Amino acid sequence: MKKNSKAKDWLRGGQIVDHNIRMFKQTAKRVFLATLIITASYIAIYSVFNTTTNDRKLAINYYYSSLMNNIGIGHGTNKVFFNRKTMVFKHSVVANAKVFKNASIRINDILFVAFLHSLLLNIVVYMLISWYIRRRGKVEQSDKFLRGGKLVENNTFKNAVKNKQFNKHLSLGIIPILKGSETTHFEISGTTGSGKSQTLKHLLADVINRGDRAVVYSTSDEFIANFYQEDRDIILNPLDDRCPGWSIWNETKEVYHYDDVAASLIPEVENGQNDPFWINSARSLLANAARKLKDEGEYSTKLLFDKLLGTSLSDIARLVKDTEAATIFAEGAEKTALSIRSTLLSNIASLKFLTNDDSNFSIRDWVKNEDDNQGCVFITSIADQHEVLKPLISCWVDIFASSVLSLSENRDRRIWLFIDELPSLHKLKSLQNMLAQSRKYGGCCVVSYQGYSQIEEIYGVKGAKSLSNLTATKVFFRNNDEYNAKQASIQLGREEIKSTNENISMGANTMRDAISITQNEKLRELVLPTQIFNLNDLHGFYRLPGDYPVVIFKQELFKSTKKIEPGFVPSTKENHIYMLEGQSTNETSSEDIFLNNTGTDTDSEIPSYVTEEIPEQPTLNSDIQNSFEFIDDNSKDDVSHNKSKLLRGV
Repeated sequence: MKKNSKAKDWLRGGQIVDHNIRMFKQTAKRVFLATLIITASYIAIYSVFNTTTNDRKLAINYYYSSLMNNIGIGHGTNKVFFNRKTMVFKHSVVANAKVFKNASIRINDILFVAFLHSLLLNIVVYMLISWYIRRRGKVEQSDKFLRGGKLVENNTFKNAVKNKQFNKHLSLGIIPILKGSETTHFEISGTTGSGKSQTLKHLLADVINRGDRAVVYSTSDEFIANFYQEDRDIILNPLDDRCPGWSIWNETKEVYHYDDVAASLIPEVENGQNDPFWINSARSLLANAARKLKDEGEYSTKLLFDKLLGTSLSDIARLVKDTEAATIFAEGAEKTALSIRSTLLSNIASLKFLTNDDSNFSIRDWVKNEDDNQGCVFITSIADQHEVLKPLISCWVDIFASSVLSLSENRDRRIWLFIDELPSLHKLKSLQNMLAQSRKYGGCCVVSYQGYSQIEEIYGVKGAKSLSNLTATKVFFRNNDEYNAKQASIQLGREEIKSTNENISMGANTMRDAISITQNEKLRELVLPTQIFNLNDLHGFYRLPGDYPVVIFKQELFKSTKKIEPGFVPSTKENHIYMLEGQSTNETSSEDIFLNNTGTDTDSEIPSYVTEEIPEQPTLNSDIQNSFEFIDDNSKDDVSHNKSKLLRGV
């Protein structure tokens, strides 16, 4: 098999080499012939313009007679036409006459000069013909752009686009921003360490220098370290000593704000996989409980926890009486009510880290009062805090997004939302609305993430497409997996080209040897997923809104010019809600000991600081023992398993 394959390779290679040699000979012969014709024409033209008619006639007669004389027929005659007269001379006379000889010398000198010129001309003509042939061959073989996107280098793009089209005050580092495009939003994607944060820092520095306001969310404290200014900025992290007091009631300026905050604090189940009843009911319970406490004139985050956690279902029912949440506590629905309360507590547990004081900071007020509030609001958490603070932080970001849409219309206003690592937050109900509607309010959003699949996991396939569709400026750094790299490639676009294919046919007879060239129109990606795999750190592609090409670039490292601030200062406050456990005077009824997780995530556990508020009970009464049979119809082993999970501290 191998011998046969080698023999075929040898024959194929021999035929191709032989074909190429013959084709080379044909091409070289034609190039030489063309060069010879051009050179001869030059010599003739040069001689005509640099000699007289008489000299040419005398020289021609001299050449002819000399030839006849040299071959032994000098006695013959030569008719000479000179000065309109015909004279007859023997060849020997013409060959020795000075007048003929001198004329031939002058002609020879001219021909020699013309020959020297022709040598140089030969080289030039040959090079020009060869260049044209090579160029024609390259053009015919290369793909021809028809329509779609184009791919260019960053310097080429900047030189081609007039500077007046770029915003001279804002940029994404090396990446320019088109004038007026801030409100069409930005999308930055790339794996860890590829350059996303560097790009965000460049833009944030320009935003601050221009005097714009911004809310900056990040799972890292590096933005605070590089940009925080104490007399200008706000830090929202309940575990940071610099965080001002905050409570739900600071954001409830209108009655409907209670429902808005509850929806932000208790997000939809990611990708909408579970029954929304439990989430909607928990939202209703929280909104109505907070509203009733405010109406009664005595309200605080600690009191809210005491009312929802440390009291019986009947006490909660009395609190939300005459509201839509009252139906949760209808007679015979105790198990459902307990499940809803379990869902609620698992989502508001992060409020335990707030301080129980006269909270005065309001995100809505900060957004609304443009003249009094400048600078940035940094919403952050460090790694070991993030999961417990995630619901609260997501709520803050969501409140800001919805607050921007409540401003008066002003297309000249610029108020920014930076989200570093969007998938680290719960699903934000207001994000899509902000991206779609905030332009007339001056809202600008910058969203970064590591992989497109993370966005799909939280917002669903259609939701992820909608978010991506609402961002016009796109920046892509390296992605390390095929799916995310392919999604980046798709978003960078495609081009339609006319591709050329060369086919060689050969056979034993040279008449069968030929090269055929065919052209086909096809679509192809501007950037292949493999190219995104292979990007180095800080290297990437960007696409601006409008009829502009995709640009290859290398980002610059951000260098801070201000004093580095501590990214996190541990709180020294002693009035965090979780520190005040056990100080409530409310008692817990035995009916509240168990928590039914029906319809919720049974793998999630109530934090210890919540469950510790449920008093220990020495034994279970018979009603509770029987209730487990109602809660779960599984086997006794499953019931025992649920008991151990649901009766924390019992």
